[in-house]
Amino acid sequence: MNLKVLPGFASQDEVKEMKGRMQQLIDQWDPEEARGSVFHTYGNDKLNQEYFLGSASTVRFFLEAEAVKDTGVVKPFNNKASIINKVGHGLHFIDPVFRQYAQSDKVKALVKSLGYKDPVLPQSMYIFKQAKIGGEVTSHQDSTYLFTEPVQTCLGLWLALDEADELNGCLWARKGSHRHEEAKKWVGKVPGGNPHYSQETVEALKKAGFVSLPVKAGDLVCFAGTLDHLSLSNRTERERHTFQLHLVEGPAAGVKWASSNWMQYPEGNTGSL
Repeated sequence: MNLKVLPGFASQDEVKEMKGRMQQLIDQWDPEEARGSVFHTYGNDKLNQEYFLGSASTVRFFLEAEAVKDTGVVKPFNNKASIINKVGHGLHFIDPVFRQYAQSDKVKALVKSLGYKDPVLPQSMYIFKQAKIGGEVTSHQDSTYLFTEPVQTCLGLWLALDEADELNGCLWARKGSHRHEEAKKWVGKVPGGNPHYSQETVEALKKAGFVSLPVKAGDLVCFAGTLDHLSLSNRTERERHTFQLHLVEGPAAGVKWASSNWMQYPEGNTGSL
C-alpha cells in the first residue's frame, strides 16, 4: 500500500465531536506551560527537548513558531487556540473522544485489510495548520521517527477535520517514493534550532513528482510511512485541522520497535490496536 484516500471515513458528527473536544482541552490549557515547545536556538534547547520527549504518552500543546518571539516569550494573542501548532502525542491513550475514534471498528478493519497482523498505535497528533500563520512542514517520511526493525512498517492515517486544498495547506505526496528511498533513521534527539525553509512553489513541487491531495472534512488519507510527503504554509483565513494516527506492526508479527526511537514506553508497550 502506497497511498489511498477514503472519502467520508469519519462522519460529520465525529468530526464535530473531535473539534469540540479539542476546544474543551484548549479552554483548560495554560499557554505558559508550552513556552518550551518551539524549537529555537536561543539557548533553551534543554527545556525544548524535555518538553518534547516527555509528550510520548500524554497530552501536550506545541506552539506555532510565528506565535513566539525570538526570546521565547509568547506574543500577545486574543484567542489562545490561534497560537497552537499541534497537540500530541498521546491523545489516543488519554482522551476518551480521541481514543474512541482510534480504537473504532472501522479503523481496526482498515488496518487489518492492509495486511497488518499485530498493529500497535504509538502516536497520535491533532494538527491545527492555523489560518494566516500555519507553518510549512517540509518533505519527510514518518518512518524516520517511528523506526521499526527489521523492516519499516509505519502507517499514517491522516483524518481531515476541515476542508483542505492547495491554498490552506493540504497534504502533498510523492507517489511511488516509498519504493525508491530507504527510510532514514532519526535517533532520539530533538534537532537544535528552527531553520527557515523557503516555500516551494506549486510548480516546483509538481516538477519534483509531488501531487496535492485536496480533501473534505471527514476524508482519510492513508499512506505508508516511507512515503515522502509535506504540507505548505497556510496564509488563508481558513484553518485546516487534522487528527493523525501513526501505527506500526508489533512483536507478534516479528517486528521490533527501535530502542533509539524518541518515543519509548514502559516494558515496550506502544499501545495495541
